[in-house]
Amino acid sequence: MVSVIVPVYNSEKFLSRCIKSLVNQTLKEIEIIFVNDVSTDESLEIIKKFKEKYPKKIKIINSKKKLRQGGARNLGIKVAIGEYVAFVDSDDWVNLNMFSLLYKKAKQDESDFVGCRYFVSDSQKNIIEKNKFSKFLLEISGKILNDKEKERLLFSISALWCHIYRRSIIFDKNIFFIENIAYEDNHFVRLYTLYIQKYSFLDIPLYFYFENLNSTTRQKNQNYQFDRLLVEKKKIEAYKARSFYERYKNGIEIDFVRTFYINTVAIIFNSFDNPPVEKIKNLKNEVKKFFPKYKLNPYYNEIIPTLDKIKIVLAENFPLLLNMLYKFKIYVKSHKRKKINEKN
Repeated sequence: MVSVIVPVYNSEKFLSRCIKSLVNQTLKEIEIIFVNDVSTDESLEIIKKFKEKYPKKIKIINSKKKLRQGGARNLGIKVAIGEYVAFVDSDDWVNLNMFSLLYKKAKQDESDFVGCRYFVSDSQKNIIEKNKFSKFLLEISGKILNDKEKERLLFSISALWCHIYRRSIIFDKNIFFIENIAYEDNHFVRLYTLYIQKYSFLDIPLYFYFENLNSTTRQKNQNYQFDRLLVEKKKIEAYKARSFYERYKNGIEIDFVRTFYINTVAIIFNSFDNPPVEKIKNLKNEVKKFFPKYKLNPYYNEIIPTLDKIKIVLAENFPLLLNMLYKFKIYVKSHKRKKINEKN
């Protein structure tokens, strides 16, 4: 019924927790495909031990070449046999009913794409937050989508890993991950969205996202943080090549501005000790090149929060002040989590 694909790279510290949550799923017709992406720790040995115990549930792909998450997921997709495909990160874990509930919802609604909410957790398994979500997802859940609703879904959907995807659409429409690059999931999810007929949503947190400060996307002062810019440009290329660009232009534009510009500005100030101010100037210029009139987009005032608009003004005119505000926010967040750990 569901094939769960787990890319693995040096995850020995958290991997058993992830695997236990998958092999004990209440959905019995499930396969779990682990793609070892040239790990140098004991990750592969841990997976092999679980396979001995669950030989019918677990498949192992041992890549001889490092492909990063996108390439590893592609290897998993190509051997998957499930009606639906799901993706779990190796340092996260899931509710034991997650895939039973998502699959049941998919069959009930005859849906191509089913999502749920998720928790954010720290290293002590403390729940830091429950993700926010757009009420629009509940409004369209189980309906056949028109173009306007698909356009809104582009900037309303949540993360890659709290969904299941119909495998036949992935193959029929040739939707695979960009390889050897970070933030590749943004490309996959958005392209897939524009090919579906129905989206369904469960207002239940079933996925536990571990905020691993040592993960690829959390490391400080790394230039691959700017991979997200390349991914956004590749999305535009793909939309044009697949004749989606004009059809969903307003949604594509606002999703691009949020991901390419607003979110990247936040990452720059959160991830770099000395923020690369020139990069921010370049971001502004590139946004103007792609979408010079984005502030006239009908979605701009509707879905861009006032606080994000203020951040853009500060980034463009007072970047050092914005940097100080982000540093203060990080300090407050860290202090709050310390209190939670002490309490527990």
